[in-house]
Amino acid sequence: MIPWGERYNQSRRLIMRSMLHHLVSGRHGLVIADFGAQSINKLKENIIGRQANYAISEGVDTSANRVLNVDVNPENMPDILMNLEEPFNMESNYLDICIAGDIIEHLYTSRQFTSEIFRVLKSGGSLLISTPNMVSALRRIKWFFGGIPALASHADLMYGIDEVAPQGHGHIHDFNFRVLSSLLKRAGFDIVLERTDGIHIKNKLWIPALVIPMTLGDSIIIHARKP
Repeated sequence: MIPWGERYNQSRRLIMRSMLHHLVSGRHGLVIADFGAQSINKLKENIIGRQANYAISEGVDTSANRVLNVDVNPENMPDILMNLEEPFNMESNYLDICIAGDIIEHLYTSRQFTSEIFRVLKSGGSLLISTPNMVSALRRIKWFFGGIPALASHADLMYGIDEVAPQGHGHIHDFNFRVLSSLLKRAGFDIVLERTDGIHIKNKLWIPALVIPMTLGDSIIIHARKP
């Protein structure tokens, strides 16, 4: 059985890939950075080993566009090895599209992170960003009864009472739509589109995103643009 967290990631990634392919369709010569992703060679290893594929940019035509996978972990064989907690080692106005799938909740420096993405994007460039919605319908119930939901920040723990987070892992910040949108606007972005992926219970989609208020869905997915 696919773990709950991985099923959540699958749902979110499908939506982000659809948004990305819409942005890329009919365009050539784009420079795309996929933060927290893995190299093509590493992805092949994972596919063979049936491990998770974290690259939102999978399927983009690399003969027409340049896709850069960016990660802090050298074991993931990234195209660019970079600590996202620090100023990016990229020139300004370099990228056409930046993808940050479930990254920002792991970073202490979320304001610097969004400002750096703004800097390295070209004018008119797009950011696709996602993070768990910590005030989704099911998580609100958990908070109400005094619990801390799965995927919420747990001090120095990972996702529960017994799982200690390795240094540099775990969730540090919790977000809702308003907080993430405000953070992006403060960095200078315009919000183009906000989406969610519905409500999932025990690995299954129970309530589609189209029939609930967006703020109740499990994920926050935003397309922002640099003016």
